[in-house]
Amino acid sequence: MKIIFHLGVHCTDEEQVLRCLRQNSESLAAQGIVVPDPAKYRSLLRDTATALETGSLSEEAQDILLDQLLDGHDDDPSRLVLAWDNLLSFPQWAVRGRFYPSAGTRVLNLARMFPNEEVTFRLAVRNPATWLPDLHARQKGKNFRELVSGLPIEKLRWSDMVEDMVTCSDNIRVTLWCDEDAPILWPRILASIGGVEDGTSLTGWTDFYAPLLDPHGLKNLGAVAALPMEEREAAISALLEAHGLPDAFNMTFEAPGWDQMTVDHLSALYEADVARIGALPGVTLLRP
Repeated sequence: MKIIFHLGVHCTDEEQVLRCLRQNSESLAAQGIVVPDPAKYRSLLRDTATALETGSLSEEAQDILLDQLLDGHDDDPSRLVLAWDNLLSFPQWAVRGRFYPSAGTRVLNLARMFPNEEVTFRLAVRNPATWLPDLHARQKGKNFRELVSGLPIEKLRWSDMVEDMVTCSDNIRVTLWCDEDAPILWPRILASIGGVEDGTSLTGWTDFYAPLLDPHGLKNLGAVAALPMEEREAAISALLEAHGLPDAFNMTFEAPGWDQMTVDHLSALYEADVARIGALPGVTLLRP
């Protein structure tokens, strides 16, 4: 069985993949793909991962854990999808001198829960120039200067986090994408996580675009789904260009001490960092 962990990160997916897959849970289950109710497993995964810090699971414990995660599905499924952006860290611990400093340990422990299964990971990364202010918004009682105080902002790299993940074990495999590309890649992201050949076959796949496209653009998504897969992303990009809602793409924020030059510089560093991520062994980078 393939076990897919969708890890977020914070301030990217906002559980939109999970909502779409859960909406299709019955039809997916008929294909051997289990997407359990997250309320039934998130605390269980967190507690089990904590227990693995000091030991390993017995065969019996592994079987019990899988039974609970499979949520009453008695058949032998081919795929189990689990998602939570707090599996790598809670938001207040996400930046401690680097991005998600415990990421390597966390994914290793998640993989160790299921030594007899094929475990892979999915996640998005995002431009730190916009991500850090949004992450700060989730940290009550801390101002932005406190979040970035003492941080080597220009040296913060997603590639360091991803490298920690794929080098902690020879068996760790990660598929990721840039959150900025998600609108174009959305059907492919759904397919990669959900295990279906075509993401547009899922009921509700267009819900993602409701805050991004005007009514005419939304209406034309049906025509996009009818295109061959190799043509869809170019068509979605054209729809977003022609019918995108301005407020959905004009990101504004206030970051004390940052000016436009800072944002532009961090953005350039991010582009170079994404290229480094794509060259890491064990990584599949989805790009338009």
